Amino acid sequence: MLVNDRVFEPLMVDSVTAELSQCTVRIPSAHHMIALKLHALKQRHEHREAKDSLDVAELLRLNEISNEEFQHMCKKYDRMDLYDKFKK
Repeated sequence: MLVNDRVFEPLMVDSVTAELSQCTVRIPSAHHMIALKLHALKQRHEHREAKDSLDVAELLRLNEISNEEFQHMCKKYDRMDLYDKFKK
């Protein structure tokens, strides 16, 4: 996904470092990964719906994202149906 500098800066600041195949890489925080997935899901492309929804569910399962924070993101990206489906 391509984003402008205004969007990229907070993603980079909150990213985490990981080692993959002997390379150090920056990975967006769980919060930002969920936001990126919800942004993609806002487009309601049928071919992406199942995969991206499962990714959101797994990110919620593995990370400490409050119901309030997730609800705010779902409202922002017009996917309250996913909040209702995945709230803890």
